[in-house]
Amino acid sequence: MRSEEKVLVTGAGGFIGGRVVEIMHLTRDFTPRAGVRSWASAVRVGRFPVEIQRVDLLNKEEIDRATDGVSYVVHCAYGPGGATVEGTGNLMEAATKKSIKGIVHLSTIAVYGNAQGTIGETHACDFSGNEYADSKLEAERICLRYAGKGTPVTIFRLPIVYGPFSRNWTIQIANMLANSSLGMNDQFERGKCNLLYIDDLVAAIHKALSSGHGIGKILNVNGPEIVTWNDYFRRFNDGLGLTALKPISLGQASLVANLMRPARSLGKYLLANHAAIIKKLATAVPAIGRSLISAERALRLTPVREDLALYSRDAIYSSGNIRKVLGFEPQVGVDEGVRLSCAWLRQQGFQWSP
Repeated sequence: MRSEEKVLVTGAGGFIGGRVVEIMHLTRDFTPRAGVRSWASAVRVGRFPVEIQRVDLLNKEEIDRATDGVSYVVHCAYGPGGATVEGTGNLMEAATKKSIKGIVHLSTIAVYGNAQGTIGETHACDFSGNEYADSKLEAERICLRYAGKGTPVTIFRLPIVYGPFSRNWTIQIANMLANSSLGMNDQFERGKCNLLYIDDLVAAIHKALSSGHGIGKILNVNGPEIVTWNDYFRRFNDGLGLTALKPISLGQASLVANLMRPARSLGKYLLANHAAIIKKLATAVPAIGRSLISAERALRLTPVREDLALYSRDAIYSSGNIRKVLGFEPQVGVDEGVRLSCAWLRQQGFQWSP
């Protein structure tokens, strides 16, 4: 029998939010309300007979409608233009007025910056100049201010969340492996890859909502094992049936990343300010269109400086507290997570020559 308790899931058009909605619907433990910023992003959750509602976090009227009649909120949404920071404040305000019973706010281990070693929730965090990490840290502080006033919010700091539909850590990694953009390196053997399979994250969210034990707390969430980045690349590469990974020079990879940086900045500027003109030009002159596609692919398949730094970072994000507070134990090991991810990629029609 389906639970009548409704849960608003913001960012339901994305990787994490979409899976939260799917599992809630399939397990029937909660009744999800899928909050999407645009109808175009609702394609995935639209496969199921779930309630879908447009929610722009900068629009207080839309937030008010979306939170009407819900018992809980899972806040997965983030974005530019104030959506992460101001939007989180708007959502907390609405949830507080409506006496919602529990909120899970998804943050990131990126708030720890470049810290290395074993890192717990009490480790110092400060603004670093990284737009994503800084906006997430400010959003956390907004949540904590509301928690101090009695709003029942729990903050999860997430590591590398991967699995089906993950653009960054499944699709992108697969494409780079197939393109030989990734390989083995001594620094990547030192760097720790903190992996959390998507369904384990959803299980942790369920624990937080159903128990209420994490209210007012910040909790790191992590998977059942820590592997090196070399190991993740190797297992993923084997799962795709590709030829063995070759050693790569970190110096050469860094040089390429630095050379690509101006092109990335220019591309972002042009897309943000002249997208319509570029689209017309590419349509009118096919050769230009093909060149743009080729350039975009080259940029997408080349690791950036931040990626290389991440692959070399010797950091483990301790998840002992979430085990104590929520009794959460992740179940999906890396081998199984990679197997499921590769099976999904094949089912979606991704193909590579071994």
